Amino acid sequence: MKRKYLSAVFAALALLAVGLTSAGAASAATLKEKEGSFFQAVYGAPACQNGFVENAKKEVEKPQPVGCGLGRNFGFGANLLFRASTGAGVGENLKIEIGGVVLTAKDSYIGATLTSNRSGVNNPLSAAIQFADLQFSEGTGVGAAPAFTDTFDRPWISEFCSPAAAAGKCKTDPLFETPVGSVKIEDVSFEVVIGGAINVIQGTVWGVWENGTATTCPKIKLTGKPAGATASQTLIGTQGAVLGAAVTKVEGTACLISANNYYYKIKAGEEKIPAIELANE
Repeated sequence: MKRKYLSAVFAALALLAVGLTSAGAASAATLKEKEGSFFQAVYGAPACQNGFVENAKKEVEKPQPVGCGLGRNFGFGANLLFRASTGAGVGENLKIEIGGVVLTAKDSYIGATLTSNRSGVNNPLSAAIQFADLQFSEGTGVGAAPAFTDTFDRPWISEFCSPAAAAGKCKTDPLFETPVGSVKIEDVSFEVVIGGAINVIQGTVWGVWENGTATTCPKIKLTGKPAGATASQTLIGTQGAVLGAAVTKVEGTACLISANNYYYKIKAGEEKIPAIELANE
């Protein structure tokens, strides 16, 4: 009887432990359709057990895609396509000022892969920017300034905090304490050709994430560097006439316009535009 009793106690404790683990995994920052589907990001992170997740009742909830502890640099995540174009009415032109020259990209497309989701309350999510096409790029007084980006050697690593997190609770960087929904994009690298001369600009870009609604797009709004940041913690010229010059102004808003089949728009009648939010739950 005593052995049976202990077995029952151990079974109950095991069940409680599974329940606590499940509850912990459910509390997370997530990119999702409001009150709908979660965006996928599987890079070895999901809580898995032989390919499935168990809840407190020992029921198999649903099969999980690959991941489950797989090595780094392998996985699947939602593709995020952003556009920034004042003329097209989608976000606002991306613009920087460096070395006394204002550079403006009038129609930019930026593609990223979501590399983390359900990261925990007050923790940022991450995405790797795989390409940035800065179309119709111009410089003040010089006209067209073709821009080329480097994302092959090193994807631009982006981190996003939920706007639902209280100020100072979710940080993409220790310096970036004030804004809610803070965004940090590292390893940015691009080349701008002005008057036939090559100029390379590299560094970090800062901004905030704003959730979407049924009528407005989810977006990244770029801002200046945080108070206390040094020149090395913003965009800086590394080659050409802008060598050693730090960017003095960063502006622009990039709208999320597509994310696999979670969110897209082709034409009237062929669209899915739910409210998209970066939640903190």
